Amino acid sequence: MSLENWKNQLQNWCQLNGIDLPVYTNFRDCQKWWHSMVTVNGIKYEGERNMKKVLADMSAARKALDALEQSDEKEPETKDAAHATPTELKAIIDRISAGFFPQQERKVSRIGVGSIVRRFENNLCNEEFIDHLRHIVRGKKIDITNTRSYQNPDVSITLHIIDRPDNKILSTLSNTGIKIEVPSLGQNMLNYQVNIWLTAMMELGAEMVSVIDPNLEIRVPSRHAI
Repeated sequence: MSLENWKNQLQNWCQLNGIDLPVYTNFRDCQKWWHSMVTVNGIKYEGERNMKKVLADMSAARKALDALEQSDEKEPETKDAAHATPTELKAIIDRISAGFFPQQERKVSRIGVGSIVRRFENNLCNEEFIDHLRHIVRGKKIDITNTRSYQNPDVSITLHIIDRPDNKILSTLSNTGIKIEVPSLGQNMLNYQVNIWLTAMMELGAEMVSVIDPNLEIRVPSRHAI
């Protein structure tokens, strides 16, 4: 792992575990060395001093990640609310309020690698799914595509209209963003589905919605759509 990734990896770990983002504090001593300390979930981690502030921050982030990774290895992979400590219960509540709660599936194999997955009935009238979208799409850039493998690191959310054997909507949060898989109604209904989802995303406050396949016909005029 390269040094410049430590702060990003620590932020990803916090997001995947439903806790507040890390807070950095810094000071410069009389010899002009930078010292950095990062607070994660109420615990402070101090890094090695450095002549550059950004590298001092990276060192603190790495110290935090090393400690958190060791802590994860000692804990069970999943816990339910009935057996959670107060800190863990707060994390569960935070996940619910953020729209992502790993009731169905949670996989975290190591720091920075993992996913939280939610499944919903394939129905736009599903209030639970609408609430989920309302939490995650506001102010975000979204791509809509009809291919499974498409990925754009410059957008926060990608919506894939594809064949799904279980006919469920799948919403996955990982360190690369949010991926939503919607069951296809067939090629002859593709343009209809694209326009429905484009309208829904805009109504829920997305910053910009882009449709990737140039063969798809977009009938919804909007300054947000490309």
